[in-house]
Amino acid sequence: MNALKKLTLLLLVLATLTSALLGCQRPDQPQPPEIDLPTAIDIIGADRVSLTLGDELQLRIDQSEEILSMIKWTATSDCVSVSDSGLVTTNRVGTVLVTATLGELSDKVLITVVDTTNRPESVTLTAEKTTLMIGESTDLIVSVAPAGAASGAIFSVTSGSDVITVQDGRVVAQKEGTATVVATVAGVASEELTITVAPAVDPYEGMSADEFYANYTVADSYLDAYYRTQHGFMSGSLTVPDQAPVLSEYQPMRDGMLIRNRATRYEDDGNTYVVVNAYGQEVMEIYRGAAYITLEEVAAYVFAFGDVPANYSATKKTKPTQSVWGIYLRVNHTQFTGDTSRYPYEPELPNISGCGGDFVYYEIDIGTTGNDCDPAYRPALYNNGVSIIRGASRIVYARFDKNNNHITEPDEKFVFYTYNHYNDFQEYLNYFGGWGEMFGNITGGGVISDKQNCNPTPYVPVWRGDLSEATLQSPTREQNDYVEIVWCLPVEWTERKHA
Repeated sequence: MNALKKLTLLLLVLATLTSALLGCQRPDQPQPPEIDLPTAIDIIGADRVSLTLGDELQLRIDQSEEILSMIKWTATSDCVSVSDSGLVTTNRVGTVLVTATLGELSDKVLITVVDTTNRPESVTLTAEKTTLMIGESTDLIVSVAPAGAASGAIFSVTSGSDVITVQDGRVVAQKEGTATVVATVAGVASEELTITVAPAVDPYEGMSADEFYANYTVADSYLDAYYRTQHGFMSGSLTVPDQAPVLSEYQPMRDGMLIRNRATRYEDDGNTYVVVNAYGQEVMEIYRGAAYITLEEVAAYVFAFGDVPANYSATKKTKPTQSVWGIYLRVNHTQFTGDTSRYPYEPELPNISGCGGDFVYYEIDIGTTGNDCDPAYRPALYNNGVSIIRGASRIVYARFDKNNNHITEPDEKFVFYTYNHYNDFQEYLNYFGGWGEMFGNITGGGVISDKQNCNPTPYVPVWRGDLSEATLQSPTREQNDYVEIVWCLPVEWTERKHA
């Protein structure tokens, strides 16, 4: 029998069997009912739960038995076990996210498992401020009794979840109203703390510059800095910087290289940048859209936001009398090519477009008291309120990539400082007083800005990582004890210690 006949016979057999089976079906046989799937599933109760080690918790969803049997329960770690019915059994101390899933629908609950053998008798919750304006923030403070009892609080907004948000113990005011927060430690809850959010009010409306600067203090919040900028008022220190950067006496190292701090901390929806010292301790905050003039503040601003403070004008010819910033005006925000073929005394900056790289660098002025390292620039006050003498001090930073996108990845950011007109540079290491090793023409023994007698040394690599990854020394001096390194002619470096 050939293949075609075999195939024909097989098809006839299949057709006969199919007909017989269909004939056996009774037309009045009931069909299984269709199930209407929900549009959402919600785990009943809080979205954060604290359990004591050894406890069980039955998670519930308000659906029919048919729907409940279709739900899949999962946990992100073995801190707990979850049955097919949503029964949670605690296994060890830790935090775990439990998820209920039905097709594309899901809901989650964050469960913290605690050991109550060191359970506190009481938990007290306070805050740095309990009345905020919209956009302001404050830190929650938790204390337990007796001292030494378990710590690690879970914060829950018990009312007014649209008025404030709480993340990692920090409250951010979102809209006018009141809200209440509770802290829970090892299953012990504090009393409710009430946070009031008042409507935003401009505290500087109608205030003159003389009145504002008479009792000047730096801005203490993003909202405070925002309103200052609306009136042309400063937010940072008013001290005109010296030429040389002031170095932290302790600069952490790894594998023989200085550490460039990779860690970044933003708050207030990205509008506040927290600056730390060499030990990782918070020392100041920088606010988006605010006005700054000191080297440390401006460098931190550029690193954090990839732009310049509010008191900067891109036009080099802007006069103080034409600007609301007056003596605090700083000018120049233009592209820096870094073309070493045209300026052979300049060192090549990392991946710079002027030397065939992918990063477009920009430069800005740092208004110092002058420059005594370069004969072409006489020492003078940068801004006397009437005119500007630009001097030779600049911050140069990588602003765009080759596709004209702003550079935002911390490892791709480069911020450098030069105060002898591009002859030598130091890299900003993303902490207060953190400035890298000098490199460039004078460092290499060249003559200032001389295209013939020049010897620029290359960029000095740094180790990128969190300061916490270094072997940190304990502070032995005041936090404001720094060493100022001066590089001028001749090549030798001079150290001056500042108390």
